[in-house]
Amino acid sequence: MCDFYSLPGIRAVGVLNASDLPPSAPLMAVAGITVPVSVEPVWIPVGDSAKAVRTEVRTARSLSQTANLTFRSSLAIPRLANPAFVVIDQNGAQWLIMSCYPPFPKISESASSGLLGSEPADFSYEVTHTAVRTLFPCAVLYPDS
Repeated sequence: MCDFYSLPGIRAVGVLNASDLPPSAPLMAVAGITVPVSVEPVWIPVGDSAKAVRTEVRTARSLSQTANLTFRSSLAIPRLANPAFVVIDQNGAQWLIMSCYPPFPKISESASSGLLGSEPADFSYEVTHTAVRTLFPCAVLYPDS
């Protein structure tokens, strides 16, 4: 038996290096404490292409969650060894998909050259992360940059 949770739509997606976050961030999230993000993320222009983050909570015996974030952008995201993703939903709530320790979020990327005169080139991303907790509430110092 699995439970599914979805954010109500995505307004913004940002990426930053997880090593810039407090080392205790995963423990804070498990304890229900909002994780502070004091480093400005690189905001990715996603427009209306971002899909809702879907979190699958497995049974209590497996103790794992899986978060999936899918979006398209005209810009490539920065290549980081351990990326963390900040997601702002339509209600203004701020969420973090990250891990300070393996397993880190996996990123699947595909590029499209677009069609001449009609469709712009873009990048498609799917971020998948499986851990005990995958989606943390956070407070971003620079949410509207």
